[in-house]
Amino acid sequence: MKTRAIYLIPAALILFHTCTSQQKKESLATVLSQQEGWAKTVYLTQDFSGLPVLAWTEADGAGSTSTLYFSGWDTVNRRFSERIRVPANPALVAHAEGMPKIVFSTDGAIYAVYAVRIESRHNPYAARIEYLVSRDGGDSWTDSGTVHRDSTQEAGHDFFDAIALQDGRIGVSWLDKSYEKGGRPVHFAVTDRSGRFTHETVVDDFACECCRTALYERDGVIALLYRDIKQTASGTVRDIHYSISEDSGRSFREGSVYSKDEWRVDGCPHNGPDVVTQKDSLFATWFTAGRNKGLFYGELDYATGMIKRQLLDSEGQFAQLALLADGRRIAVYNAHRAADGDARQPVFARTFPDGETLSVSGADDTTDSPVVIGLPDGSAIAAWISRDGAPARVKYKYMDFPAD
Repeated sequence: MKTRAIYLIPAALILFHTCTSQQKKESLATVLSQQEGWAKTVYLTQDFSGLPVLAWTEADGAGSTSTLYFSGWDTVNRRFSERIRVPANPALVAHAEGMPKIVFSTDGAIYAVYAVRIESRHNPYAARIEYLVSRDGGDSWTDSGTVHRDSTQEAGHDFFDAIALQDGRIGVSWLDKSYEKGGRPVHFAVTDRSGRFTHETVVDDFACECCRTALYERDGVIALLYRDIKQTASGTVRDIHYSISEDSGRSFREGSVYSKDEWRVDGCPHNGPDVVTQKDSLFATWFTAGRNKGLFYGELDYATGMIKRQLLDSEGQFAQLALLADGRRIAVYNAHRAADGDARQPVFARTFPDGETLSVSGADDTTDSPVVIGLPDGSAIAAWISRDGAPARVKYKYMDFPAD
């Protein structure tokens, strides 16, 4: 979602159609997941060489257990290759706000990070965040470890993000143990030289309970976004905040408000932000039902503290963000639409600045959890869960965005 790849996809893969300002090239959507499983989550990242990798989960027919897979890009056949199964706990939590993730560290290790549901009489959302490590390309894996220090059996740990840091370590952010009257702290941890998560810090001690956290690193600076809680006399305000670390995650600045929506709601919307950064700016997407309802895109100038924002879609939600090769940003999201009298939720994409909005999945498709990754030739790959038929499937699509 927030990574770049170095392989240039041949033009034989793509179709051409004319747009208003430039020639665009797109492939048809391709189904990746298997016929026997129900796709639950999908995630895009890059491998050691910068090639795209797609990770997803499939549930059994009863929906009681899930399996985690990932697939690398096949440069010869120009598609995602044969899937690799990760021996993760089958009780893993599979939802869009805490999707299992595969992370390729710069020292050659592959990390699988995922939340696991814990049986609890008092907390139906009790969970811990586990990880596995492979050092042979996914052929074998270590026993599972736990990311966080807290091991309380009744506690919930979820809504995490995971990234490979430039110094070879892995960083994970998450929402930690809930307070009795609502709210949860935001934590961050990094691996040590042995590959275990040993350094943990509290970024914010009181945040929204069920919205995903989002991480991005550039030039050693880590940006962390999350939905915060501010108590007021008339209820709670739940807006997007950001925090910055300039010492590789050992400490974070006090969180600052990003979205400034003043969304007053006494409950978690289960719809978190996403983030990418460049040298002088922090870019984000988020959903709000505050002063103006909808899905928004924003640009923060570090030097001035000024935030420019614009509406992506008044009916949009669940956006993900990536950088294109020339520095433009691309957001993918789904949005409610009416088609032939039926409610649909197709995937759309939009580039910034000043890009047009494109239909990605098709107007008749109903989707969940779209994700995106940019490639250095100006192209991008989007993936999503398609619910157009049963069972649900993972689909992906190649799109080209040449510079003007």
